[in-house]
Amino acid sequence: MKAADGLSSEESCGLLINVIRTLTTSASSDQKQIEKTRLEAGFDKSAKQVDDLLARHQKDVGNSLKTFRNVSTEITACRQRIHAVKNALAASKVLLQCRRDDLKKLWVEDAEQKCICNILEQIEEIKKMDVAFNEHIVEHRYNEAVDVLKKSDILLNGPLSAVTGLDQLRQHVSSLSRNLFETVVNDMLELLFVRPAESQMLELMKGMSMEQLNESVLCVQLREKYKENALTSSEVPTDKKLAECLASLAVFDQLMSALEQVFLRSKTTFYKSIDDTVTLLKIIMKESVADSSHLAQLIKVVVLQINASHEVIKVLGKELTKVGRYVQDINVEKRFWDAVLEVLQTLVMKHLDFYEPNPDAYDGDVPKTRALFRFDGTNCVSSYSYRRTAQPISSICKPNPYNIIPIFRVLDGLGRDIEHNFDLDKFSTFMQTFVMTTFIQRVHDDISAKRQATLSRGDVWSQLSSTTAHNVKVLSSSLQIYEQCEEVGKLVRNMERYTAQFALIWLDTIEAYAASAADTYAIVTKSRNTSEEGIIEQQKISAQWTADEDISRTLKSLPQWTLLNQANVAPNSFDPDVTPTSRMAVMNSESDKDVRARTEREAELLIANLAGKKALHKAELISDMDSIKQLIFMHESLLWFTMQMRTLIAEEPKMAQDMMKTHSIPRRDGKPGEQRLREALLQQLGILEDISETCLLMIHLELRVHCFYYLLPLAQMKNAQFHDEMDKAVYDFRDDMIQFHRLLGGTVVEKKAKCLFEGLGHLCASIFIHSSQHMTKLTESNKKRIIRDIIGVQQALSYITGRRESELDRAKTFFDLLNKDPEQLLALIMERGAIFSFQEYTFLISLAVRSDPKLSSEPGALDRKINQLRSILSQKHTA
Repeated sequence: MKAADGLSSEESCGLLINVIRTLTTSASSDQKQIEKTRLEAGFDKSAKQVDDLLARHQKDVGNSLKTFRNVSTEITACRQRIHAVKNALAASKVLLQCRRDDLKKLWVEDAEQKCICNILEQIEEIKKMDVAFNEHIVEHRYNEAVDVLKKSDILLNGPLSAVTGLDQLRQHVSSLSRNLFETVVNDMLELLFVRPAESQMLELMKGMSMEQLNESVLCVQLREKYKENALTSSEVPTDKKLAECLASLAVFDQLMSALEQVFLRSKTTFYKSIDDTVTLLKIIMKESVADSSHLAQLIKVVVLQINASHEVIKVLGKELTKVGRYVQDINVEKRFWDAVLEVLQTLVMKHLDFYEPNPDAYDGDVPKTRALFRFDGTNCVSSYSYRRTAQPISSICKPNPYNIIPIFRVLDGLGRDIEHNFDLDKFSTFMQTFVMTTFIQRVHDDISAKRQATLSRGDVWSQLSSTTAHNVKVLSSSLQIYEQCEEVGKLVRNMERYTAQFALIWLDTIEAYAASAADTYAIVTKSRNTSEEGIIEQQKISAQWTADEDISRTLKSLPQWTLLNQANVAPNSFDPDVTPTSRMAVMNSESDKDVRARTEREAELLIANLAGKKALHKAELISDMDSIKQLIFMHESLLWFTMQMRTLIAEEPKMAQDMMKTHSIPRRDGKPGEQRLREALLQQLGILEDISETCLLMIHLELRVHCFYYLLPLAQMKNAQFHDEMDKAVYDFRDDMIQFHRLLGGTVVEKKAKCLFEGLGHLCASIFIHSSQHMTKLTESNKKRIIRDIIGVQQALSYITGRRESELDRAKTFFDLLNKDPEQLLALIMERGAIFSFQEYTFLISLAVRSDPKLSSEPGALDRKINQLRSILSQKHTA
């Protein structure tokens, strides 16, 4: 049945589908009707089948409905029970929520209590850190101290950051941080600057007596500070201390700020150290008034202190490299020297009485203050802000630019080393600026003022002074000018770098002295005569000869001048404090013949130039003994001065010598171009030597011109009033020669004075002989007068020279021969030979012919006698 039902059902479905397809697709109404009919037939058939089925299954449907009702009833009961359970669960949920809120509130309250207890414990711990912190600070355990601060900082900025009401505690921790910062900075200042300086002070104190130590507050403080010998090796090494300081500062990134503070405050520390050092030196020094030598000692100690500090700074630099990231941010050695040199410059300026006119005169950046890690606006920064105002500093001696002399070498070397090693040229520039713009000009002005004062005095060429060792008299002006040059020479030895500038001061001084000497020489050697045309200036005879190059060169080539100039030896071959003339070689005992041989050529030259005159005017010679004295003083002193200067220049350091040899200056002799500085100095000294030689030659010639002045006119004078008296000119000659001798004996050594007078006997004899040519006739009385004059001159010269002056015996013999007539004279020459020259015999024959009444009127008589004389002398010479 089921199969049949199934087939019927399938057929019904197929029928239904077919009908629907036909109704929707077919366009024919008939076809649609057919399908409709078939559908209705199918529905009817299905209804019959349903009715059949209902009839057959009526019982089963009833059972199903009954079962459905039972199930429905049970389901309703279950739903009611479920609803009751649901209500019970909702009540339980509400109850559990209330219990949970209670438990949560209790848990929160417990957590809050625990947090509050923890906060209170942390706050109490922070409050109690003062004791540990202070213990660490006292014992210089900065790492432990910074650990305490770090822990507090972590708490306050971590767990306690949100807690209000802790501002006072935060300020307290901040105060401890600043305290640690200050303590570390002060300790670094102590290690880097204070202790190195005080170590040198302790060395100074070793030379002080107990009385001095007890009287000085500073000494007592230093002894108390180091009574346990804190500078010995028993201490913690400096490098470890510095390492601990740097490590503690690096924790809070305060290292750079601390180093900035150290170097900014180092200046004040150095000022204090210098003040203390000055105090110690003032106690130690015995003199009541300090001078530049005490300044030199101060600078020496200060430089030692600086070098000691520099050694610790180098340790700081090494330890800084270990920290790592800070080594590129700061050059500690360069910052150290920058600060130290500024202090040293202030100290030097204080003692040199020199201040920079322009604060921007030197390049250099002022370091900017870097804010600290968390205390930017605090007093810690403002209290130690960098100030460029001048620091007060004590001075050990009176300020004076000349104080640079004993300290220049040390400071200049230090400045150049720093410039070379650290490229810091401010201090070396300052030194050069001071020396070039202030000191050298001051020296130039002072030397010029002294020179002007020396050369403007009225007794510049007359006042004598003694040299230190041998009491040798030289002109005070020469001694003073040399002392001024010696003063400059000391500057050259101490400041070789500026040799050229100081040598120019030498040159100016020597030039001025040479100009003054030349002016004085010109005044002494000129005469002023009044004529219708006005005042006429004319040089003295001796000055004319010395000015004539040919005559001067000829005279200086003679043996007499060579002997006089034996004193002019090399400057390094004698004691520089002795007058050059005192070193003349000891002359062997010479006979009159030897003296004549040495002075004969000179006498011939003088006779040839002066004997032809009948007389000399007084204006043609120097009659004022003060002028003669000036010439003597000028010769002796200028020669002494030039030799002293040559010695001074030769003894200067090699560097100074080389600079003078290489440095060029414009020529000062009027010629175009340049010349070496040393050459210019030697040239000016050569001028002074020439003046000295000229003065000596003037004196030498003036003595001989005086002989002509007094003796040449004697042949033309009338008989003396008394037959047994000499002419007045001979007395004047004697007095004049004695004045010369006394003057020379008091100003030059005996040997030189003796040398100047030697040869005067032969010259006087020649003057007497040659003056006979100006005699018209010779009477017996005139002959006796002349012989008396010759004897007087001989006695005067013998008194001076200590010799017989036998050359004057020739003159007496000459005039004795005038007793004979010309024939007797010629016969005597034939018999005894010639004792006079042809020219002298000519004078004798001529005077004899003029004095003979017969021959004087006979024409050609004189020529015949002279021809006979020439023939006789020729025969004698041939024989």
